[in-house]
Amino acid sequence: MVELETTVAIEFPQFPKLPAELRLLIWQFALPHRVFEIRRETVSIRQDGEADVTKELDHDAWRVRSSDLVAVLLAPPAIRSVCREARRFASRTGSWKCVGSRPRGTGRVIRLATWFDSSTDTLCFDDSAIQNVPVETTERNGLSIPHVTNPAVTRFYFASSPSSPICISLAALAGASGKFFVEQWKRKRGFWSGVPHYQFYHDSILMHLGRSPKVHEIFGKGTDMCHTLLVDAQDRGKLRQLRKLYVEESDPAFFQRRVADWLEDIINPEEGYVQQCFKDLKDLWLKGQEDVPSSALVLSPDRANIQMRSLIEPGAVLHTIQKFDHAHDWCKETVKAMPDMQLVVHFRLCITNHDHERDQKTKSLEN
Repeated sequence: MVELETTVAIEFPQFPKLPAELRLLIWQFALPHRVFEIRRETVSIRQDGEADVTKELDHDAWRVRSSDLVAVLLAPPAIRSVCREARRFASRTGSWKCVGSRPRGTGRVIRLATWFDSSTDTLCFDDSAIQNVPVETTERNGLSIPHVTNPAVTRFYFASSPSSPICISLAALAGASGKFFVEQWKRKRGFWSGVPHYQFYHDSILMHLGRSPKVHEIFGKGTDMCHTLLVDAQDRGKLRQLRKLYVEESDPAFFQRRVADWLEDIINPEEGYVQQCFKDLKDLWLKGQEDVPSSALVLSPDRANIQMRSLIEPGAVLHTIQKFDHAHDWCKETVKAMPDMQLVVHFRLCITNHDHERDQKTKSLEN
């Protein structure tokens, strides 16, 4: 019996001879699908569009990268280093985007930029970036011009065609920023203009993991690694995979059983997680309306009486969001105008490699 030796090809010299349409299709599939988060410390812009390094910028977090909450800048995709054709293809819809600056010495700054591809990457806004929408006034030629620092301004740096998908935390729809989103949707311009796909999330899970092959399989590796992952809440197979990864790969010092149980509840359809999230989305959309009539009933959670409660602070527990009577005619008509949004679960890979941390601790103990 003759045994055949299995070989794996690591080169494909006939690739340049393929039809151009097929080569471009291969490059398209090779592009990574990543998420870039706009956070409070990520973008700081003056009214003229130039980066402003004097306000609303957490320099220390950018410099030291010691915070788990810092947005991670995306590197150019790996295919840009393959050949000239791949580089040109990746640059069709992808480019460097300025997202702020940090100081370097006296009177000098370093501009921070991320690679962003509007055809494959998603912009993600959490509540830390947009929970406050302060109104400022600029005087020019004797005229007072009011302007708002809001997420729409940050899209100045990401304006391209086609526009990228956008994901927003449920907490970001609370308060003044919620009213801003509703108003922008009614105008069909500004922040929502040209957005092909909308997503929202309520729950965010921080993964204190190393960089094992299992982690690389989900979050990617090298320049294509993405520290933020948005998973469809209906994709229970993917959620189970992430729960298993969290249980098996988490740094013991940071592992929390309640997070694992929390993920189990999200996966279990009997818990009604998806239905509850969409109810809360509708409640916040109703609250964000400028013309909420006094006759629109706002009920207590037990529906025992009518009460007017202030909205919760961003990040509070899910079931304390102010409830509306969805059977009310005004509520039903208002909800019909709400954009079609997909519910996702937000996972963030800790920027610290916890395999490296454990190795360092082991070496110190051995010494």
